[in-house]
Amino acid sequence: KSSSQVHNDSNASSTPSPSNQQQRSEPGESSMTGKLFKNYYLPFLLSNMGIAFGMIFTLGLLALSIYGITEIKEGLDLLDLVPDDSYAREYIVVARDYGMFVENKATLFVVFDEVDFTEVESQSAVIDLQNQLLEEKSVAGPLSSWLSDFLIWAEVCFEAFQFD
Repeated sequence: KSSSQVHNDSNASSTPSPSNQQQRSEPGESSMTGKLFKNYYLPFLLSNMGIAFGMIFTLGLLALSIYGITEIKEGLDLLDLVPDDSYAREYIVVARDYGMFVENKATLFVVFDEVDFTEVESQSAVIDLQNQLLEEKSVAGPLSSWLSDFLIWAEVCFEAFQFD
């Protein structure tokens, strides 16, 4: 064969036959989804209106996410931590009804070791500590102390049994 014949044969084989055209189609033309993407979705996204819509949508999603983060509550509900058949569940329900629990607030328990509460100086020191805690900005009060409750009770009893 001459070089021109080889060139012509290569051209003849490179032109697609009708059966070859059916097997090979352009990307995006073989399915309905591909046609929708090629003809509508991609041109919209690449237009100025599509870019603006995409930016507004992204900023809206960001704003919604920031708002959602601010609404997250810290901690777990006490009833979720207690077994269903436990006496503690009933205690928590009753304590909530009487306002003994302040939700989402940290509770501070102050425990005194080796303090003789029969001494007036020790009692005064505990009451002073309680008053100092109430003055703190981070303490949301009220403070409950068995000692202050006892002293109030003792004072009422003393006044009730005092003779004229």
